[in-house]
Amino acid sequence: YYLGGIMFNIILACLSLGGILLVDYKLVEVILWMLFLINIYYALYNLVPAVNVSGNVSDTMHLFNYFDDDNYMHVISNIQEVQNMLVNGIELKDVDPKYIKIPKVFKNNSDILCGLIYMDYLSSLDKYDDIIEYSNKMLNECGDMLSKQDVITIKLQLINSLFFLNKVDEIKELWNQDIRKYLDTMGGVAPVFIVFNYMYSTLIDKNSDDSKKYLEQFNKLNRKRYDSYLLKEADELLEEVNKRKGD
Repeated sequence: YYLGGIMFNIILACLSLGGILLVDYKLVEVILWMLFLINIYYALYNLVPAVNVSGNVSDTMHLFNYFDDDNYMHVISNIQEVQNMLVNGIELKDVDPKYIKIPKVFKNNSDILCGLIYMDYLSSLDKYDDIIEYSNKMLNECGDMLSKQDVITIKLQLINSLFFLNKVDEIKELWNQDIRKYLDTMGGVAPVFIVFNYMYSTLIDKNSDDSKKYLEQFNKLNRKRYDSYLLKEADELLEEVNKRKGD
């Protein structure tokens, strides 16, 4: 399945190159060159085993994970099923618990993925004390298995939990430039990341310029681009931040 995408890109690149050699019409040649370069890029990109800044895994990385762990594809299938439910309007707290696996020991990448989903599930149930306990467990026990992206994701869960437990002073100890850069990069993917930056600059750093910048960025979002559950998550956090700002 994952090799299929790479093979398809290579086939399209070869067809485009063949078209370039056969067609003698400038506009068509330009289009074919673009198709050739785009498909070569995607083929090479997915041939490299890597995890990008948004946490997405290349096709070859999926294969490496699968060869390392027979349960990996089952975990990925679970994740996709949960994402489909969320897109269709089902809240995470209402998802069938059979899709929520709770690793007690972290032996491989699929255990880490399950752990991250489990923390999202706990967050949907407002079980913030449990999140803090489990996130610390992951940070202490997973060691080198955690990617930089995994560490940031876990710390964001910690920050969110500390915020809702009114322990904002402890957030400053977790916050760093890696987290801020990640939030800045991913703000266009999930609006809640903009609100995280707004929360920190407003309540903790007390930087009015940054606070205003992030609020304006959030207000200028094209809300039609995002799924309703992503907007709801961001709106609820923004409302809570503004409420505490008023306090």
